[in-house]
Amino acid sequence: MTDLEHLSAFLAEYKMKAPRRFASAAAAIDVQKIEDEIRYIVLRNSNNRELVLKAVSADGWLLEYASDELKKDPEIVIAALKNNPNASQFVNDKEVLRQVEEQLLENNKSMGGR
Repeated sequence: MTDLEHLSAFLAEYKMKAPRRFASAAAAIDVQKIEDEIRYIVLRNSNNRELVLKAVSADGWLLEYASDELKKDPEIVIAALKNNPNASQFVNDKEVLRQVEEQLLENNKSMGGR
């Protein structure tokens, strides 16, 4: 198992146990903050393209935590936007965003869209 797989398994197990460990809603929020911080650290410090692609495909909001370099990768941006169009706010390079939008429009036309 990779470190990321161990971390994911740990978070999944911890999340399942968290409601039983903590009686208050505030404690559950703390667990969510910890989980979000770990995601941020893992994604921000990773130039692992496949990891980031998988993450943003599952949750477009995670594009916020991708490295600046990977935010310029059209395939990663497209995956994030397909999951959540609002993720476009995390793309700092307007030229990349323009290219991605053109590609999405082209794909839509080729699939019979307008």
